[in-house]
Amino acid sequence: MLNRRSFIEKLTRSLILVMLASISGVLVFRESSNDQQACDFDFICKNCKKKQNCTLPEALEYKSEKTS
Repeated sequence: MLNRRSFIEKLTRSLILVMLASISGVLVFRESSNDQQACDFDFICKNCKKKQNCTLPEALEYKSEKTS
């Protein structure tokens, strides 16, 4: 039978283990920020702050429409 102290110790260790596993999973499986394959903004190009350096087809189309 567990006493209160050992229960709290095991619970704390388990929580720390779960947190470490979760953080490790997020860091391993996240997408790299250097990838230019997809836009990370949910709004259109005219509001984007990265549109000057963006090479996505939508941004190039927006730039060509803007200069025409």
